[in-house]
Amino acid sequence: MAPPVRSPAITRPSIPTFQGGLMTWTASLERDVLRGIRRVCGAPVDSMTLRRTVARQLERLVPSEAYFFPMLDPDTGLMTDVLGQGAPLALKRQFLTVLYPTGEAEHIIDLARANDVTLAHSSPRFTATIESVGFGYEMRAAFSVDDEPWGFWCALRERRGSDFSDRELALVRRIAPCVSRGLRAAVLLSTAEQLSNSADAPTPAMPGVLLVDGRNRIVHRTSAAAEQVADLAVDALSPEELPWSIVGLIERQRRGGGDAAELRMPGRSGRWYTVRATLTEPDEMARTHSVVVIAPLTRAELAPLLTRLWGLSPREREVVSLVARGFSTKAIAARMSISAYTVQDHLDHASEKVGVRGRRELLAKLFFDGYAAQLLPAPAPG
Repeated sequence: MAPPVRSPAITRPSIPTFQGGLMTWTASLERDVLRGIRRVCGAPVDSMTLRRTVARQLERLVPSEAYFFPMLDPDTGLMTDVLGQGAPLALKRQFLTVLYPTGEAEHIIDLARANDVTLAHSSPRFTATIESVGFGYEMRAAFSVDDEPWGFWCALRERRGSDFSDRELALVRRIAPCVSRGLRAAVLLSTAEQLSNSADAPTPAMPGVLLVDGRNRIVHRTSAAAEQVADLAVDALSPEELPWSIVGLIERQRRGGGDAAELRMPGRSGRWYTVRATLTEPDEMARTHSVVVIAPLTRAELAPLLTRLWGLSPREREVVSLVARGFSTKAIAARMSISAYTVQDHLDHASEKVGVRGRRELLAKLFFDGYAAQLLPAPAPG
């Protein structure tokens, strides 16, 4: 069957291409690429810097005409921002606002739980979408820690080129654990920096409110929302447009049967927000609007997030949270229907993961200190 003709209405930015996917792959180049990726994943950098560096290094051995590299909210699988290159606007809009919120997110979460990298297309709809603009080959990698997805990479090649090779697949599988830890550490660093910067803040900032129509255009917004959208607009086309991540949240909510949808995400300033979307009642013309509330997270709301980022298990997080709320060991044991010895075991394991000794130091680091310097990962050797 002949390949589909690319629509003349869709154009792509000019980016470096390769001939048939053939690269000069040497052992020294592979070592250099791996070293560069490991170095940035072990450095105290923000997620955007980490992803740009990883993408540049991968391009040296695993080239593509286009790629997406979003960060993900591990609770929902929704994208919190999108780094990408080479994809036409029509494809990006279709993927981020229609395909991803309505099914592709589940594919990514399943891929993360399988802890794998794949060459298979995720769904017939996605295959048809990329083929309609000339792409024919895809590689996906979900970057997860303890089955929680923190980001994913999707690279596309044109039909006129060649598929990704087993060697390229093996390389991406090799770097996946390192990139996964690096992405989670970048979120940890961002959270810790806000805790440090907000330590002396007298009162939290006011929530912002947006009213968004069915075409994802901002109808009304408060002054606080205008500032917050600008802070969150890492991947928006212009200051007047919603960030793709918020559009994806709205689309998920619209297709979710009316239940409110919520997403936690950081802005360019380092401040963290909870973004919540709900639908209004239909008006006289049966039209509904989306009400989006953007609430800056307070220090108290951010601190529990650190327990997840440090890799504490759900039971360890529950014990630590109860300790922070003033419950005694005996009270925690009764509340959780476990023994006092098990409570202490959970606290000991949590302290070991965070790198402290005793519940007092554990609470100080997770809930009261929050200094970024204490939370920076050690640089990777070499």
